[in-house]
Amino acid sequence: MRMNRVWRHTGLAVQCLLAFSALCCGSAQAAAFNGIVQSPADVAAANAYLASGNVTLTIDLTDQTWSTHTIALSGFGVGDTINIVRSGVPLSGIAATASYPANINNDYYSFPDNYADDTTSTLSGGTLTLSRHNVHYIALGPATYNNDTYTLIVSGLTGATAANIVYDQAPPNVVPIATGVAITGTATAGLLLTGNYVYDDGESDPQGGSTFKWYADSATNGNTKLFLAGATAGTYTPIATDVGKYLFFCVTPVASAGASPGNETCSAASALVSATVPGAPAAPTANAGNGQASVSWAAPASNGGAAVTGYRVQMSASASGPFADATGSCAPASTTTSTATTCTAVGLANGTAYYFKVSAINSVGQGAASAASAGFAPIAQPLINPFSSLPSLPGVGSRPNVLNLSSGQGPAMTNCLADTVRAILGSGFNYLGQSPDGAAKFGDGNSVLAFYPTAVDGTINQVLGVRLQGSNVLSVATSCGRFSAVPAVSNLTEFAALLTGMGLSANMNAQGVLTVNVNGVIYVVRPDYLVTKTAGTGSASVVLGSDGLYRFTDSAGFVQVLRAAFLDPAVLSVLIARDFAGTTVFQTDGTALVTLVNRTQFTLAPDVTLSGIPPQFFSAEWWQIANRYFYKVASFPNASQGFGAALSP
Repeated sequence: MRMNRVWRHTGLAVQCLLAFSALCCGSAQAAAFNGIVQSPADVAAANAYLASGNVTLTIDLTDQTWSTHTIALSGFGVGDTINIVRSGVPLSGIAATASYPANINNDYYSFPDNYADDTTSTLSGGTLTLSRHNVHYIALGPATYNNDTYTLIVSGLTGATAANIVYDQAPPNVVPIATGVAITGTATAGLLLTGNYVYDDGESDPQGGSTFKWYADSATNGNTKLFLAGATAGTYTPIATDVGKYLFFCVTPVASAGASPGNETCSAASALVSATVPGAPAAPTANAGNGQASVSWAAPASNGGAAVTGYRVQMSASASGPFADATGSCAPASTTTSTATTCTAVGLANGTAYYFKVSAINSVGQGAASAASAGFAPIAQPLINPFSSLPSLPGVGSRPNVLNLSSGQGPAMTNCLADTVRAILGSGFNYLGQSPDGAAKFGDGNSVLAFYPTAVDGTINQVLGVRLQGSNVLSVATSCGRFSAVPAVSNLTEFAALLTGMGLSANMNAQGVLTVNVNGVIYVVRPDYLVTKTAGTGSASVVLGSDGLYRFTDSAGFVQVLRAAFLDPAVLSVLIARDFAGTTVFQTDGTALVTLVNRTQFTLAPDVTLSGIPPQFFSAEWWQIANRYFYKVASFPNASQGFGAALSP
C-alpha cells in the first residue's frame, strides 16, 4: 500500500517585539524557529538553532513521501540531540523484518496478503541513514504489488553516537502564527481599510480571541511606528492626522487551547495615506433679515486630511432644489477662498422661504454638500425688537443684547416659547415675565428658568426642543419661531450689589459668561439656567460648596449655581476641528462634548480661572502641561484657559 503525503508548514511563528516609542521591528519579519524541521526550508534555521547551544532538534517525517530525503546539518555538537518522529508509524533504531498475514476483502473475492515491513538505522562517519522498506506480496500471484522504500539521510552529525539519536519523542505544542498579514483598501483619509491574515496552528488548535492593533509611521520600515489609540479592530478608517504616514496592521494570534498566544505579526506598510475632499458639514442655520439672510455653519467633522481652504454656499427657494450659488458675501468669489463660517445672502424676496447648503473645499477639491437648512423667510421688520437700553447696574459692566418680549410679535411668540418650556420641564411651568435687566423667567413655584432671549427668527419646521450648539448659546425651537438663549443671573440687581460690596465688578459677554477680576485672577463662570427655591435668609451671598461649585443665593432664597465655563468656545471649536477633525458642542453644565470621526467622545471640563502663557508657548495656539490642556483665549491678552479631558462612556 503506497503512502502519499505532502509537506505541511506548521508551528513556525513570526516574532516581532513592539515598543511604544523605543526599538521595534520593521516590516521585514523574521520567522522564529521552533526546533522542528518539517520542510527543506527549515534547514537553514535548524543549523542556526543547533549553533545556539545544547538543544534537541526534531525531524518530523509525518508528511514526507516515500522517497529519499537528505538533510545536511551544520553546527551539531556532542551536547545536541536529534529526535526523529513519524506520527502514527512507530520508529526504532533497528527493527527486524516483520511479516504478518491479513485478510483484505473487496467486491470480487477474498484472498490472504503478506506484508514485509522493516526499518534499519545506521550512524557512520557523522551521517545517519534511516531506511524503511515496505513490500506488499500477493499470495495468489507471482509478483509484488508494491515495493516502497523511504530513506532519510542526515549528514553533519560529527561526533554523534547512538545516545544522540532518539525516536518518537513528541515535539512540544507550539504557539499559533498569523501568516499573510496584509491591508486591503485605499489608504485615504475617511476610507475604510481592512486587515487580513491567515491563522495557523501546528496542532490545529482552534483560534481564540486573537487581538489586532493598527500603527502609523513616517517610514515604510515601521521602525518607529506608534500605536493608534483605540484602533484595535480588524478595520480602521484613517483620519486627518494619519495623512502623510504609512499604516501597519498587526495581529497577535491566540489559540483557544494549547500553547498561546503567538507573536505579534505585522503587515507591510500601506501606501502613504493621502488626503481626500472634506466631509459634508452639518446643515447650516440662518437668521432672516430684511431681504437677506445671515447664514452660518460649522466646519465639517473631517477635513479629508488637508486643511479646509474655503466653502461653497448654495441656496434655493425649494428644499428639494435645484440649488444655485448664493449671493452677497455668500457668493463663491467670497466664500471659496475664506475659512469664515458665516456669510450674508442678499437680494432675497421677503416672505419667501429660502434653503441653504454648504460644501467644504480643501487642496484636493470640493466635498459633498450638507443637508439643506431649514427654510428661512426674510422679513421686512424684526419679529421682536431688542431693548434699546437696559438699566445701568453698578458692579456689572457689559451685558448681552436682549429682546424685549413685549414688543412686536413678542407676546404671541412667548406663548409658543412657554409651550416648549412646558414640554421639557413640565406642565407646571408658566411665563413669569421679564425682569428689568431683560431676563425671561418661567417657573412652577419651586424652580425658575432664567435666560436672556438674544435673537429670534421665523423658522418653524424643526422639532420642538432645545439644541446645543458650538458655543454657549442654546437654540430653542418653538411652534412659531426659533429663539437663541443664553443664561441669565436670576436676580442681577442683588448680584451686582453683592459684588459692589466686595469691591468687585463683573462683565457678561454675549453668551452669558461672567468674568470677575479678583485680585488679578480672572474667574470665568456661567449661571445655570435653572434656579431652585430654598428658605431665604434676607441677604444675598456667593458661597463655594464642597463640590467645588460657586452658588449665588438671593435674599428670597433662590439658589443659582455658577459653573466654570469656556470663555472662548469658538476658538476651541476651530482648534479641535482643525487638528482632530472633531466637532464640539457646549453643554448646559459648562463642559464641552467633543466627537471625533471614529465616534469616540471626550468631555472637556474648563478651569474656573484663567492662566498665563508660559514663555515656551507664546507662539502656540494650545498646549499640554502634565494632564491639563490649555488654549489661548482671545478675550484677554496673554491669557489662556486650562481644561481636563476625559473619555466619555
